[in-house]
Amino acid sequence: MKEKRQRKMLSPEEIADALGRPRPTAEQSAIISAPLAPRLVVAGAGSGKTATMVDRVVWLVANGLVEADQVLGVTFTRKAAGELRERMRIRLEQLRRLGLVSVTLQGQEKTGETQPQNKAIPVTDPSVSTYHSYANSLVANYGLRLGIEQDAQMLGGAQAWQLVAQLVEYLDPRLLPVDPPSKKSMIDGVMQLAGECAEHLIDPQKIIDWCEGQIELLEKLEKPGAVTERNSLVSRLYNRKFFAALVQQYTRLKKNMQVMDYGDLVALAARIAREIPQASETERDRYRVVLLDEFQDTSHAQMQLFSDLFGGTRGREEHPVMAVGDPKQSIYGFRGASDGQLFSFYDYFPTKNTEASYLTVAWRNDTSILSAANTIAAPLQQQPEWVRTNHRVAVPDLVARPDPGAGKVLLGQYLTNQDEARAIAERIAREREKFTHRPLSDMPTMAVLCKKRAMMEPIRLACEELGVPFQIVGLGGLLDTPEVVDMVAVLRVLADPGRSDALMRIMAGARWRLGLSDLLAFADWASYLTRERDRAIREGRAENLALELSEQEKTAEEARQLKETVSDITDYASLIEALETLPQPGWTSYRGRSLTDEGRARLRSLAGELQYLRQFMADDLSNLLYEIEQTILLDIELAAKPGRASHEARRNIDAFHDVAAQYTLTAPRINATLHAGAEIFRENGNDEPETPMNEENEKILRFSLSASSGSASGINGFLSWLDAAAAQESGLEMAAEEPRHDAVQILTVHASKGLEWDHVYIPGLYQGDFPLTKDSRWTQNSATLPWPLRGDSSFLPGWNPESDNLKEFKEYMEVFKEEALIHSTAEERRLAYVGLTRARSLLMLTTASWKGTASKPVDPSEFWLMLEAQARTTSDGSEVSESLEQHPDRPVLLTKFDESAVGDENPQSASLTTALWPFDPIDGPEIVQWSSEESLNQAHDAANAQGSSLNSPPNSSTSTPSNSRRARLERAAHNIYAGFIEDQEGLLESAISGGEQENQGPNVEDWYQETDLLLALLNEPREYQEFELPTHLSASQLVALRSNTEAVIDDFIRPMPQRPGIAARQGSMFHSWVESHFERSAMLDFEEEDFADEDIDNELSLPELRENFLASEWANIQPWAVEYPIETPVEGISVRGRVDAIFRHVDSAGKVTWEMVDWKTGRVPTQTEMDSKSIQLALYRLAFARLHGINVEDVFATFFYVNVGKTVRPNRLADEESLRRLIQRARRSGQKISREQRGERR
Repeated sequence: MKEKRQRKMLSPEEIADALGRPRPTAEQSAIISAPLAPRLVVAGAGSGKTATMVDRVVWLVANGLVEADQVLGVTFTRKAAGELRERMRIRLEQLRRLGLVSVTLQGQEKTGETQPQNKAIPVTDPSVSTYHSYANSLVANYGLRLGIEQDAQMLGGAQAWQLVAQLVEYLDPRLLPVDPPSKKSMIDGVMQLAGECAEHLIDPQKIIDWCEGQIELLEKLEKPGAVTERNSLVSRLYNRKFFAALVQQYTRLKKNMQVMDYGDLVALAARIAREIPQASETERDRYRVVLLDEFQDTSHAQMQLFSDLFGGTRGREEHPVMAVGDPKQSIYGFRGASDGQLFSFYDYFPTKNTEASYLTVAWRNDTSILSAANTIAAPLQQQPEWVRTNHRVAVPDLVARPDPGAGKVLLGQYLTNQDEARAIAERIAREREKFTHRPLSDMPTMAVLCKKRAMMEPIRLACEELGVPFQIVGLGGLLDTPEVVDMVAVLRVLADPGRSDALMRIMAGARWRLGLSDLLAFADWASYLTRERDRAIREGRAENLALELSEQEKTAEEARQLKETVSDITDYASLIEALETLPQPGWTSYRGRSLTDEGRARLRSLAGELQYLRQFMADDLSNLLYEIEQTILLDIELAAKPGRASHEARRNIDAFHDVAAQYTLTAPRINATLHAGAEIFRENGNDEPETPMNEENEKILRFSLSASSGSASGINGFLSWLDAAAAQESGLEMAAEEPRHDAVQILTVHASKGLEWDHVYIPGLYQGDFPLTKDSRWTQNSATLPWPLRGDSSFLPGWNPESDNLKEFKEYMEVFKEEALIHSTAEERRLAYVGLTRARSLLMLTTASWKGTASKPVDPSEFWLMLEAQARTTSDGSEVSESLEQHPDRPVLLTKFDESAVGDENPQSASLTTALWPFDPIDGPEIVQWSSEESLNQAHDAANAQGSSLNSPPNSSTSTPSNSRRARLERAAHNIYAGFIEDQEGLLESAISGGEQENQGPNVEDWYQETDLLLALLNEPREYQEFELPTHLSASQLVALRSNTEAVIDDFIRPMPQRPGIAARQGSMFHSWVESHFERSAMLDFEEEDFADEDIDNELSLPELRENFLASEWANIQPWAVEYPIETPVEGISVRGRVDAIFRHVDSAGKVTWEMVDWKTGRVPTQTEMDSKSIQLALYRLAFARLHGINVEDVFATFFYVNVGKTVRPNRLADEESLRRLIQRARRSGQKISREQRGERR
C-alpha cells in the first residue's frame, strides 16, 4: 500500500518569509498558530491586532485547517469590515500565487489527503461583515420560523421616533403617571428603554414586575430619616413602569406592522440562535472558524447571539471562536456596550484553557506618549470591589516597540479657553512651518480631538485667524450644511405658509440680503395684512388693503403693541402671505416704516421665484428639489466655491438629493404599514371610557397619523421626516469626505477610534467635562433599564436597598452614588486613553480656568493633573529637570500658570463679536472680536468720524481689492458673456507665472476649461419634448381636467401663479375649526391643500359656517378619521388628495360600510356641474378601497355644503375605467394644444 503523503505544518514565520513580510513577534505567532478552540485576545491600542487576525486566517488556510469561505469575521463598521476583507483577500491571493494554499477535499477529510498543487484550486474568500449585517442575514434566513416576513421593513432612527411619537400623542390620559413628563421626554424615554430592553434581551413586563417589588420594599421603610430620597426613587419607579408599558405597546405595534428597528434586529437574531437549533447547526457547519473584532464594544445581546450559535453551552461542543478586543478602549457604553463583556468571554464560550492571549507591543506610539497613556489607564487595571466574575483577565500596560522614538507630550494651562485654542493653533502653525519648503507628503498628519462638539468652534476660529488649513469632521450632519439648509428653507416656505422663520432665512441670507429697516417694515406690513383680513372675515366683507387706520385705531394699535413683546420678526403674522401681496409704493406703517425701492424690488423678485416653484409642487420630490436648486442659483454658488472642484463642492447637495430619492422609494411602504398598524389598534381596541383595562382589552391609545409623522408620502411628509432625522440621526450622515493631508483634522475623541495621526492635540481637559462628573445612577433616570436587570450587571455597582429605616437607606444611596461615579469615571478614563494613543510622535494636552461665558472657573481635569504630577517629579519623587533631553519620556509643561490670575470674573464674559450685516455674500462677513464693550464703542466713534465701516480700520480704503473673490468672479462672469478671457489689470500673467496671486484663487488654466464648458452649454440647441402630464396630480386638478381641460393644460404648459384670496383663507379657517371640533389632528398633507371653493359668497362669515355645521347631522357623529391623506395611481399618474372626514358605519347585520365626506364652503352646484365635481369623490372612493382592500361598493362619498347646511350624495360616481379615460383625454388634449401653440397643427 502506498504511503500517504502528509505535508508539514507551516509556521507563521515561514509564511511571513514566503510572502516577504516581517516576521511576527512571539506574542503574535502564538495567537496566529493557536489551537482551534475558543480564545480571548487582549490587544492594546496600536498593537497590530488587525494584522494578526489576517495572519491567523492566512495560517489556517495555508495549512488546510479550513477553507477560506469557512471563516467568518465580524466587526462593527462597514469601513472596518471592508478593510479587513480586502487585506485577507490580498494576502490569500499571494498565497495562491505561491502555491501555498492547502485545500482539504470534501471527500478526503477523514484521510487527511490534500489536493495536489497542479489541480485547480477554487478561489474563495472569508466572509466579513458587521455585527448588524450578520444579525440581519440570520433574521432573513430563519425569521419565518418566528413569524418574521423576509420583506419586513427596517425602520430608521427617525422613522422609529415618529412611530413612538404617535403612541405618545394619542396616549390614553388615564395611563399617565401622577407627575407626567413632557411629550418629548416620553418619546425619548420610550426610545431609550426600548433600545436597552433589546440590547439586554429583557421583556418590558419583567421591568414592571421588578419595579413593583422595589416599590413595595421601599414603601415599608419608616423613620428615623427623611422621606425625600425614598419618595423620589418611588416616583421614578412608577414612571419607569409607565415607560415599560409604552415599550410593550411599541413592541406589539411593530410586530403587527411587520417592521423592525435596529435594536429588534439583534434581539430577534439572538432569539433565533436560542430557539431554532437548525440555525446553530447550519452556521457551525458553514463557518468552522469565527473571529470577533472589537469585542470590548459588543452588547449583551450580541454576546448571547454568538454564544448560542457557536459557544460550547447547553451540552454542545466548543467551537473555534477568537474574540479580539481591548477593555481599555471600551468607550461606547452609551450605545449598550460594556467592558465587562470581554472579561466574561469564557463564561459564554467555555473551554479547558481559560487563559487570555495578549498583544502588548505598541507599534504606533513613541515612548513619551506611551508612558502618558499608561499613566492615565493605570487605575483600570484594578477591578472595583463590586465586580462579580468567575474569570479574572489581566490587562497589562503597553510596551514600546523596538528602537522607538522619544516623542513629546506637552501640557498647557491657560486662563481662558480662547487662549487655549489660540495656543494650540500657534503650536500647529509652528510645526507646519518646519515643512514649508518640503513636499506635502513630508508634512506630519495632525488632528485636534475634542470631547464635545462645542469645543470645536474656538479651535476653528483660532485656526482661521492664523491661516491654518483645517477640516472639520462631524461638526454637524448633512442637514446642518448651508446649502442643504437653504434648500430645505425654500421647501418649507413652499409647503407651509406658516413657516415665516424659513422665509426669514431666505430674505436675510446671502442672495437677497434684505436690510434691517426693510425687514422691520415688511413685518409691519404682514401684521397689518393679517389684521385687515381677519377683520374682513369677521365683518363679512371683502378685504380692503388700501384702507387707512383711523386715529383711534392707530392709538389702540400702539397701546396693544406696547403691552406685547415680539421677540423676533418671525413672531409676526405670516410673512409668506405678506410676500404674496406686497404693499403699494408709498405705503407707510403706523410706526412710520416703509419699504425701500430696492427692498421692494428684491421682495418682488423673491415672490416671483416662489410662485414659479409652486407649479412643481405636484411633481416628483426629486424633480422639485432640482428645480429649487437651479431657481435659487445654488448650483452656480457651489460651482463658484474657491479652492474646490465642482464635484467636491456639490458633495453635500448631491447627498441630499440621494436622501430624497431614497425617501421617495421607501415612504409609500412605510405609509402603508403605518396605516395598517393604525387599523390594527382600532380593531383590537375599545373606545368606551367606562370599560376597564385588562389583558383582553388593552387599547391604550387612539392611533392616527398626524403632522408629527413623517411616514406619509409627499413634501410635508419629507419635511417631517427631516425634522425627526435632525433630532434622532444627528442631522443625517454627511457625504464622505476624504481626509486632506494638508489640513488639520478637527473631530471628537469618540470619532477618532481606529484612526491615528503624527501629532494630536486634545483641548478641554476640565474637571466636570473630561471626565464628566454628573450623577449617572440608573435611579436618577426613569427611562433607564435598572442595572440589576442588565446582562452585564455583574460588572456594575450592586443594588441592595434593603435597610432598617430611611436613614440607613439614605446612607446606602450615598455609597451607591460614589460607586456609580467611579464606574462612569472609568469609561471617561478609557475615552482619554483612546485619545492619547492616537498620537505617534507629538501629543499636546491643554486645560483652562475659564470656558465660554461661565460665571465660575473650572479646575483642571484629574487626568491632566496626573500627567502634570508626572511632569514635575521623577519616579523617585524628586523634582524633574525642565530639560526634555534629560527626561525624554516625561511630559513637558509649556507654561507657568499663575493661579492668582484666575480671579472671580470671567474675562470672556465682557468680550463681543461683531460682523457687518448684510454682508457681501461672495467675500463673506468680516468678523471682529472685541475685548470689551468699551473698545467696541471707541471703534464705532472712530469709524463714524472717518466715514468707514465699523469692522474696517479708520484709514482703510473701501474699494474692492482686485484679488478679492468678488473681483475674480466678476471678471470670470464678464469673460463668460464675452466668450474669451481678458487679461484685466495684468492679473492673468501674474497668476500663470505664479506671482503673488498664486494662492488667491483657482488656477487660470481651470478658467479656460470651465469657460469652454459653459459656452458649450449656452450654445447647445434645445430639443422639443412632447407634452406630458405631470407625474402627480391633485384631486382638484383632476376635477378641473374634467370641467375645463383647456385651461388646465394651458396652466401646465405656461404656469401662472394664483393669488390667494379670501375664499382660501376662509376655507382654511373653517377646516381648522372642524378639526378642533372633533379633537383630531390633521393627517399629513401630500401637498399644499387648496380650501377655496368656486363661487364662494364673500359676504358669508365664519360664525355662520360654524352654526350651519353644528346644526347638521355631522356635528355629533365621531369620525373614523379626519384630514385623511389619499394617493392612488390612475393611468400611470399618481393622484393625491385629502378626505375631510371618514365615517365608519355598522348595520344591524354587522356589515361595515364607509362614508367619505368633503366639506364645501361654496355654493351648491348645478346637476351638470356636479358631474364634474363628483370626480373628486370618485377618486377618494377608489383610493380608499384600494388602500384597505375592500369593495368599492362598500364605500360611499358625500358633499356637505356648509354655507346652506345641505348634504349632497351623488347618485352615480365614476368608476376606475372612467377615471382612466379622463386622464387619456387630457393627455391627448395637451399634446394637441402644445402642437398648436408651436404652430405645428397636424
